Amino acid sequence: MLKLYLLLISITGIVGVSYSQSNNCASLTPEQSDLGYKRLSNRCEGFYNPKLSGNLQVVSFITGGNIEFTWNEKTELMISGIDSAASPLHVRAVSLPHNVFYQMDALLDKSKSLNWAVGPYVFRRGIKPGQLGMYGWAGEEDNKIFSPVSVSEKGITTTNKSDIILKIRTVLDLSNFRWNLSRTIGMTCDSVINPFQNFAGDMTAGSIIEIKIPRPAKNISVFCLEIQYRPENKRWQSEILKIKI
Repeated sequence: MLKLYLLLISITGIVGVSYSQSNNCASLTPEQSDLGYKRLSNRCEGFYNPKLSGNLQVVSFITGGNIEFTWNEKTELMISGIDSAASPLHVRAVSLPHNVFYQMDALLDKSKSLNWAVGPYVFRRGIKPGQLGMYGWAGEEDNKIFSPVSVSEKGITTTNKSDIILKIRTVLDLSNFRWNLSRTIGMTCDSVINPFQNFAGDMTAGSIIEIKIPRPAKNISVFCLEIQYRPENKRWQSEILKIKI
């Protein structure tokens, strides 16, 4: 089941040219190949043997919504946190297709960015730009404070991407999925800003549900994102995600 998380959101990207050398690999069982998940010089990366749990998984949280880059083994990406992100900031990339078990983990210092070559793992195994998700977080692995990240191709000037998209992957077949936003008083959810929005797309196991996070009024700093979902032939379940702007 998707747990209660704090989602840390801001608008402006951070510009930087280096990364933290001190990063921790996730507790994964590496695939038995030269592409198995392992520690590298500035990150942990590779393919692993799956052990899935829960009903929903956060798989991407970036400005612009989608990762775009030139499909080439020499392409390098710049991954940055946002102004209000915690330091250090954990950054994770995953495969959006549910049957490709890939992960990259790195740790960024404040006002720094990760220079990430896609050739050694992503390109070599055939993961395309539209098949990658990425997000940042602070805190412990099982109690994350999520933060959106900015991803751009090195040497390519991109336009400002104002949208912030949260992507959630279903682990089970769902018959219904809906969400709404509400203001908060302190850490308590208050008045609802908009009625529930129903997701009308594919909700079979492994599908991706996108939630666009709207730009808030300047005098509002914290939202509650309430998610209600119904697995096939089961009762409705409800989760609250706190969103801090």
